[in-house]
Amino acid sequence: MAIRCVWLLLIATTLTVASAGDGGLTLEWVRRPVQDATGMLSRLSGVEHDLAGDLVTAPPLPITCCLVDATTVGLRQAIAHASGCWWALDARGRTVYSPGLGLPVNRVLPRQAMRHQLRSSSLVDRGDLEARLRPFMQPWLELRDAGLAHDPATGDWSATLDEAGHARLEELLTVVERPHARCPSRLGDPENPGPERRVGERLVADGWVALAVELARSARVSVAIGPALHARDPRQQRAIAPQAFDELPATLQAAGLHAAWVHGVLCLDLVAIIDRELPAQRRRLALFPVGHLVTRETDGELLAATVRRRVAPTIWAQSGTGLTYLARERVLLAGADVPTLHEILAALATLDAFGLHAGLAELDARAAARSER
Repeated sequence: MAIRCVWLLLIATTLTVASAGDGGLTLEWVRRPVQDATGMLSRLSGVEHDLAGDLVTAPPLPITCCLVDATTVGLRQAIAHASGCWWALDARGRTVYSPGLGLPVNRVLPRQAMRHQLRSSSLVDRGDLEARLRPFMQPWLELRDAGLAHDPATGDWSATLDEAGHARLEELLTVVERPHARCPSRLGDPENPGPERRVGERLVADGWVALAVELARSARVSVAIGPALHARDPRQQRAIAPQAFDELPATLQAAGLHAAWVHGVLCLDLVAIIDRELPAQRRRLALFPVGHLVTRETDGELLAATVRRRVAPTIWAQSGTGLTYLARERVLLAGADVPTLHEILAALATLDAFGLHAGLAELDARAAARSER
């Protein structure tokens, strides 16, 4: 593929841009403000990118990310990781980067985009159900003029939401009305490189940022530097030996960094690496039948409370997540990212093996052992 490059050489900054082709976007953005990036990214990628209002008016935030044939989701991950932001799609389909966890449509959604709808359901005589399901809908209920109400006598749900909110409500009610075991598959990310790709030669540079740029140029791989590492990068010699791409995270972690492949981008920082898609947008639903483990409703509540405490305890404070026991269906309803849902599945496998109360004690013991290490 013929690549047209434009070089801008500035003091302590570098920008190299290659046009997007069938293989994705190639771009080198070194110590340049993220505020300057969105217009250029929109033109190159064909996808509109924007910053939340508080980022537009903030002091220039320098970022470093080097992309090689990056997909759209890889581009979003790289920019969000480098800037310490979350990315999400707003009501107009734009990719919006924001430091907060609120949906970006809070700022741009026109009033007429909200629509009232009455949905019938089989969920009658369930006086507690609205309170149990409301946390799963919270991000969409935070929008202006939004509302949700359940009539236990008829099973009807009255909702004023945007289109995305109505889709999420339909998904949620469908899952509860058809309480069959379900959990999203956790397959490997197909965008991440396998062991067949390698760093072919020893790379040396002064500092992690410079080494990451050299890695991207030499090995033709996408790399993004997180804000903490970007701000505290001692200018001392760093090196990477020839090795397979899938070995790089362990090598860099042994050198004191946090590193992980996310959507085909090698993300580096001094803090844990995460998927930067907004949690509410990335959330999936799962149903776990637990009737064989509980004999009383209080057992179900105990089970839900223990799982929340022992499985990814910090995630349940994020808007749009939830884990609750539905007594009539005798299931745990969970809303979280896919890795967390599979952690819940593993915890429930322990309870299957030990029984409810012995299994809960076993989960507590394992958590205590991890904290001591």
